[in-house]
Amino acid sequence: MIMNWLKKAPTSVVVTVIVMCGLLALAVLAAFVILSVQGVDTTEFRQWVNTIGQILVFPLLGITSVASVAAARSSSAAEDQTNGQLHDRDAKIAELERSLAAMIEHNRWKDGQRG
Repeated sequence: MIMNWLKKAPTSVVVTVIVMCGLLALAVLAAFVILSVQGVDTTEFRQWVNTIGQILVFPLLGITSVASVAAARSSSAAEDQTNGQLHDRDAKIAELERSLAAMIEHNRWKDGQRG
């Protein structure tokens, strides 16, 4: 989806994104603490942070929902494929065992004819 670029990004980019998000969160917290220490009313600041947070979080919730559905479908498809391959392998093994048993029986019959 939209965040797939972060999965495929080099480690340095991922670390940079995490650090920048952390620094942004610390900056907002520091701004709140500074305003509180100075005795400034932080109601408008908290409303602004809440608004910005919702603007950022709601799309991420949608992306997360879509990603979880896609992951569930992918998991189900992988399970079906794996189970299908295992069933095919088991059927082939059973067929080979039958062939081997038939060959052994045939060889016993031939040995009995010769002896």
